[in-house]
Amino acid sequence: MFTGCEDTSRTDVDALAPAVFVPPVATVGIAPDAEVDGDAGADAGFLPDGAPAARSLRLMTYNVKHGERAGLEAIADTINRNFPDLVGLQEVDVEAGRSGSVDQAHRLGQLTGMTSLFRTAFSFADGGSYGVALLSRYPILTSERILLPSSGEQRVLATVDVALEKGKILKVGITHLDLVAASRAQQATEIKRVLSGVPRAILFGDLNATPDEGAIVELAGFMQDAWTQAGAGSGFTIPVDAPNRRIDYIFLGSGIGKATSAAVVDERLASDHLPVVAQVPLP
Repeated sequence: MFTGCEDTSRTDVDALAPAVFVPPVATVGIAPDAEVDGDAGADAGFLPDGAPAARSLRLMTYNVKHGERAGLEAIADTINRNFPDLVGLQEVDVEAGRSGSVDQAHRLGQLTGMTSLFRTAFSFADGGSYGVALLSRYPILTSERILLPSSGEQRVLATVDVALEKGKILKVGITHLDLVAASRAQQATEIKRVLSGVPRAILFGDLNATPDEGAIVELAGFMQDAWTQAGAGSGFTIPVDAPNRRIDYIFLGSGIGKATSAAVVDERLASDHLPVVAQVPLP
C-alpha cells in the first residue's frame, strides 16, 4: 500500500538542490481588482513599501497546457487581467524541446511580476521537465515535492510555504491528478495525509474528476470547495469551446475563511482549460 514519500530520485533535477525561488526580473504594471470590495489598494496584497496589507487573497488555478495553444504571453495576459495573489499552474514545461527550451515558470514570473516556483512531475528523455508551478506575490519560504501513486505518467503534489505576514504561514498545494479513477482515489488519500492537519492551507488542482467522484468527495471531506461556497452556475472548465465538466478546483483548509467570490474566466484561446479564480479573506 502506498503511504507517500518525498522525492529522493537523483535523476530529477529538482532533487539535486532545494527549490529555486525566482524573483521576477521585470514587474508588469497590474491594476488591482477594484470590483471585489471597492478598496483596490487593500486587495493588491502589499502597501507601496512592500508590507503585506491585504484583507483578502485572490486565488487562481490554471492548467496552461505548456503554452501550446497561444503562447506564454496569452497565459500571462489572462493572469494579469484577473489580478491574483497566488496562482497554481499545471502542465508547465521547463527547458523542454517541444516548447522551445524555455523555463516557462520563470518566464511567467517575469510576465506577471510574480515570484515563481516549479516542481517536476517527470523529465523528458530528450531533456527538460514537466510539472506544476506556483506564482506568488508573497514571499516563498520552502517547498516539498511529494510523489503520488500513479497509473502511468508520474503525478506529484507540490507544497509551498508562503509568508503572508509575520507569524502567518500559508501552505499551498498544487497538483494534477491521474486520468485513471482508481489512481485518483489513492492520490486524494495521499493529499489528505499531507494537508488534513494544516488548517491554513489551499489546494490548487486540475483534478481530472467531477465533483461527485470519490476522490473529490474525499478532498471535500476535510477542505472546502471555493466554488460550492461562492460560485454561481456550473463551474465547467473543459473543453473550452463548449464546457461540460468541472475538473479544476480551489480547495480551502478549515483555517481559511469562506470564499467571498468564485468565477470561471471565459478565456478560450490561451489554453484547453478555463482558469478558476476565487477571493477569500486573508487568513
